[in-house]
Order: sequence, then structure tokens, then C-alpha cells
Amino acid sequence: MTGRARQAFVYLVLSHGDPEQALRLLQTLRRASPSSALFMHHDAKAGRPPDDRIRALGVNLVEPRTSVFWGTYSLLESILVAIRQILASGDFQWLVILSGQDYPIRPLAQIEADLLGSPYDAYVRATAGDGAGYAYRYEMQYFMLPRWASFRGLPHRVDKLLVAAREAVNARSGWLRIQPRPRGLPTMLGVRSMRHPFTQGLTSYKGSTWMNLSQQAARAVIECGDQRPELLNHYRRTFMPDESYLQTVLFNAQGLRILNDHKRFTAWDPSHLAHPLTLGMQHFDAMRQSGQDFARKFDPAFDAGVLDRIDREILSIGANDVGMGNPAQHPPVNQAHSRS
Repeated sequence: MTGRARQAFVYLVLSHGDPEQALRLLQTLRRASPSSALFMHHDAKAGRPPDDRIRALGVNLVEPRTSVFWGTYSLLESILVAIRQILASGDFQWLVILSGQDYPIRPLAQIEADLLGSPYDAYVRATAGDGAGYAYRYEMQYFMLPRWASFRGLPHRVDKLLVAAREAVNARSGWLRIQPRPRGLPTMLGVRSMRHPFTQGLTSYKGSTWMNLSQQAARAVIECGDQRPELLNHYRRTFMPDESYLQTVLFNAQGLRILNDHKRFTAWDPSHLAHPLTLGMQHFDAMRQSGQDFARKFDPAFDAGVLDRIDREILSIGANDVGMGNPAQHPPVNQAHSRS
């Protein structure tokens, strides 16, 4: 009789950039945790690693793939689809959510032993959103403005005037916000919601997307969306919902023991806190001494040697140790069988 697959650990990798970098992370996870289940969602806009190399590692591909756009519901959507698929695939004790630019900075055996002995249900880093300057993100509903091609290449003086006008609107109006986005993405217009969930006794939280969830915590996330669709619908039109929805659900959930620490190392430029710094060799000692489990974000095009050094000096992985694996040894979890 076929039953549900059972694993102690599930690793979910959400990637959007270099498929080889995501593959390296998956190889490292597979080598260090051969019995774990690996899931990957790769941005539908980008090419993912070759299927044969994915199959060799027993990676489960999250379907359908979502085209992820910064600041929108799309990343949260891909996370929720993945968690639902993971819950349907079998029982587990811990789900570790990683980006494709993460990498372990402690031996995985130590990380997993700590989680198995943990008194907590989730490791999530977040702060209460009320009064912390994030009302414009989560108490407004956002709509895409047209991407006017004629705005490109405007004289610098005109561009400065438009920026000044935008900042004036944002500073003086509590009802409207003009929210620019990077990399040529269309600007968003926010309109304050007359009735939002946080006027009804629910505390909003803002924090990191990357976290560790027990099966109980992962199930609470999905059940909240099923039982309170109005909350999820509100978040569909907020700005950066992936940094608030899961955090808000978990910190408001009854009976969950949450540690406000996601066990990730990041470095920041105090003058520009929108994105963490790309890590390089200059951060190696701080990473090793941090006591954190994973670090982000890495980019081999920026510093190709720092991941090699982590492999050698922290993870004890030699140059030829991370291989493709045997497909027969690591079937995708949705193909695995157990006796019930």
C-alpha cells in the first residue's frame, strides 16, 4: 500500500538568477543531507538548470512556475504554492526556505541537529509593522501605472523635478503614494485602504522572507489563507507582501512558539538598506564567527572564491566532493513510496 513520504527536513530554494549558482546550492544540500527532500521554484522568466541535473539530485520542481517581479505578490505566491505542494507530498519536521543566493555557513549536520532539538515551531525575523514606518506598504492597495516609454531618457533636470514631485506627494499625502521600483519596472500607485485587516485587532509584522518552519507552522500559513481569504486578498495588492504576510500570520497564530531569529547572516550598507550587500571574501570571518546557519546574498560574478573557501574551511567539501548524485538514490518526494 502506497503512503505518504516522510522526511525530517525539506529545503525549498527560490531562485531567479544564475541557474548554476542555484544548482551549486542544491548539490551542497544534497551531499550534506542525503535523506532530505529538495524543492525548487525557479522564476518562470529565467532559464533553470538542465532537467537531467535536477533529476540527478532528486529535486522536486514547484509547479506551476511563477514569473516573479520585485515588490509584488508574485514571490509570495510562489512561496505559498510551494508550501502547499510540500505539505501534500508528505510529512516532515522542518522546512527551510532559502533563496538561490543563500549558502550554509555551518555544517548542515549541526544545523539539522539544532532544529531537531529545538523547542520552537519557527525561526522568523520580524518586527511589528505598526508605528515602524511600514504602514505605506501594508495599509495601502497598489496598482501598476503604465510604463510610458516617453519617460525614458528625460533630461536630468526634468527627472529631478519628477522625483521632487513624487517625494512631495509621498510626504504630504497620507492617502496616496507613488512607489518607484528598480530595473525599469513600472511604478506603482498606492491608495490607502479605508478598511484593512490591521484595524480589526490584527498586528502586522515586517521581516525577512527567509525562515525555518516546522510542519505545524507551515500548515498554519496555508490554513490561514484558506480560512481567512480576505487577509490574503488584501496582501495581493500590498507592496513587498513576501516580507509581511507569512510573518504576520505566524506571529499572530495561537499556540506557535516563534523565535525572532531566522538564523541568517546578512551585511548591510547603513546608507542604503533596501538590499543586503553582496558577500565576498572580506565578510568571511564575520560569517564564520556569527553563529548563524546560512548567509546571503552571494554572487559568483562578484566574488567567485568566497563559496569555495566556505566549502573548504567550514563545510569540509573538497573541489571534487559535490557531485551530481545518483538519481536512483534521490527520487523526488512526489515519487517516493513508504509503507503505511
